[in-house]
Amino acid sequence: TAYEIYQCDWSSDVCSSDLSGTAAAVGAGMLPVGLGTQTQGSTLRPASFCGAVGFKPTLHAFNTAGIHPLSSTCDHLGVIGATLEDTWMIASQLSLGIGSPGYGFLNGASGELPVAVQPKKLICLYTRGWNEIDEATKLQFNTMLQALKDAGVEIAGKDEDPRVQAFEDALERDVDGALDIVAYEMQWPYRDYIARFGNKIGPRIRGLIKHADTLSPAAYTALLEKRHAIRRHCRTLLAKLGADAYVTLAASGIAPRGLVSSGSRTFLTPGSWLGFPAFALPLLQVDGLPVGLQLLGEDHRDGNLFAAARWIMREFS
Repeated sequence: TAYEIYQCDWSSDVCSSDLSGTAAAVGAGMLPVGLGTQTQGSTLRPASFCGAVGFKPTLHAFNTAGIHPLSSTCDHLGVIGATLEDTWMIASQLSLGIGSPGYGFLNGASGELPVAVQPKKLICLYTRGWNEIDEATKLQFNTMLQALKDAGVEIAGKDEDPRVQAFEDALERDVDGALDIVAYEMQWPYRDYIARFGNKIGPRIRGLIKHADTLSPAAYTALLEKRHAIRRHCRTLLAKLGADAYVTLAASGIAPRGLVSSGSRTFLTPGSWLGFPAFALPLLQVDGLPVGLQLLGEDHRDGNLFAAARWIMREFS
C-alpha cells in the first residue's frame, strides 16, 4: 500500500500546540495516517479525542532530523492512524527507511506485522489524572478492564499489589520534574527567540524560560538521575509481576469544547517523561464521543507492545 503522510499542526503558542489537525483529519477519514510530535501529550491525546490510533515509540526510535526541537530528552515523533495496522506499518517503514542516529531501528520494525499476542497481565495505573475525569469516563474504563479480565487477561492494581502502589507513589513524587526538564532543555534556542521577538513569543514559552532561570546544572542533573531511577522501577515492576504492559486512559475524558484548552496532559506526561512506548487505542466512548485506552510498555520493546495492542483491538474494537 502506498501512503502520503501529512503533519498538520501549530497553534499560536509553540509549547501548547497539538497535532489536532492530523488527528482530526484521520478521524474524519480525510487521510489514513499522519505524523505527530509529542513532548508531553500531543500525539496520543489528539488521537484519543478523534477516535484514531496514536503511537508514541521509545524515545529516539525515530529520526527527528528537521523537526524543531523543544526538549531533546522528551521530544518524540509519533504516528496517528485510522487503524492500528496502518499506524504500525508506517512506523516500521519510517524507521527502516532512515533509521535513527545512535539508536538504530524501531523494535519490531519489519515489512510484516507482528502477530497478535494476548497479554497475560496488565498493570492498571491510577495516577493523579483520575482526579480529573468524570464518572462516565471511569465507568467506561472499568467496563473495559472487566472485559479484559473476562477474556483471560489478569489485571494488577494498587488494591491487589502494594508494589503497584509504591510505583504510583514514586511517579507522583517525581513526575513534575518532567516539565522542569523541558524548561531547562528548551532554553536553546528559545532564549534567542525571546531576545529577538519579545512578546511575540507566547506567555507559556516565556514562563517556562523564566522557570529555567531557577534551575542550576546540578538541579538538572538531579532531575535526570530521578528519571533514570523511575525508568528502572518501571522495568522492574513489569518483570516482578510478569506483566506485559501498563494500562490507563489516553486523555482526561472527551475532547474539550472551544479553543481555550487542548486538554490535560496528565495521563500522557509519565510515558513521555520516561521515553517508553505507548498506544492510544480508540476503544471507549463517553456520550457518543471517543476516549482512548492507553497501553504503555517497556522501552525498546515496541514490537511486543504492538502485539498486545493488536490482540486487544481485535477482541474489543
